[in-house]
Amino acid sequence: MGRWSDMNEPELLEDYAARLAQAEEDPPMGLSAGGGPLRVAQPLAASQAPFTQLPQKPEAGESGSGYYTYGTVPKWERGTTADHQWGTPRAMQVITSVAGQLANGKTPTPFGVGNISLSDGRPTDHAGHRLGDEIDVRPARADSKERQVDYQSPDYDREATQRLIRAFQATGQVDRILFNDPNIGIEGVRSAPGHDNHFHVRLKR
Repeated sequence: MGRWSDMNEPELLEDYAARLAQAEEDPPMGLSAGGGPLRVAQPLAASQAPFTQLPQKPEAGESGSGYYTYGTVPKWERGTTADHQWGTPRAMQVITSVAGQLANGKTPTPFGVGNISLSDGRPTDHAGHRLGDEIDVRPARADSKERQVDYQSPDYDREATQRLIRAFQATGQVDRILFNDPNIGIEGVRSAPGHDNHFHVRLKR
């Protein structure tokens, strides 16, 4: 098994399979992002590493409080549900670390987490989001409401969104961020179609 940063996607999937086979012989133990027993998605595709599910809006004072999950919609409407919020343990740690940092201090910045991955990594109508290391996050609102906002809206809070993006980068785990605000002013953030109302975080591989 090699270093993920040196692999292309087919090699990543082959490496995942090898890691999964090893994990079946010696099952991992640990805690979920919410502090409870590690919740491993079942069944697992042969190409997928074990994923954990993001706790849905921890209460104040719990691990990871400071974020909320968004997009739970009827099955016949397109959107994000809890089924799309499975990811690698590292992705869960990044989210809860950022949430813990921004839930405290003089300028708390609550944020919404959307698509990560399905539990088995199968494709959806949302590009990417198959390896459990890509996270969609809403930009901040000036009124802190748990609602969608895009960077052109009068309700958009650029300063708080800059604080949020920098908190993700400060974890040292971020490879790239996609977001269309041309005035965000942060190195490593680039634009991409469809990223007006959320920014896309991809972790290092």
